[in-house]
Amino acid sequence: MNSSTVKDIGYLLLRLGLGAVIARYGWPHITGGPQKWESLGSSMSVMGITFFPVFWGFCASIAEFIGGVCVAIGILFRPACALIVITMTIAFLSNYQRQGAAFGDWAESAELGVAFLAMFLMGPGRFSLSVSLNK
Repeated sequence: MNSSTVKDIGYLLLRLGLGAVIARYGWPHITGGPQKWESLGSSMSVMGITFFPVFWGFCASIAEFIGGVCVAIGILFRPACALIVITMTIAFLSNYQRQGAAFGDWAESAELGVAFLAMFLMGPGRFSLSVSLNK
């Protein structure tokens, strides 16, 4: 196996693993309904956005679940990564700015945000469906 193939297998494993993790993370948000979406959407207040929290929470849920599935299978890869990075940035800021926040309160969203940003930059790799708006 040449180094290019090994690298593409690494991208595949990263894409499948993190895509599945974020989709699994988003599933209870999707199924939580308007009450859960409002709770999630209220995090937008860290950006000064206090209107339509249900809408913003629904968008975050879709970004996590549908975006995670898209990342895992390699379709619309970069747009999905971008939406997940935005969602994780809001989650990070919301958790980090909370008074008394400990490292564990914000670390997961920071780690996922950095990982999806790196994947956005690297692209989906050779072993993907490669249906992308920006390939």
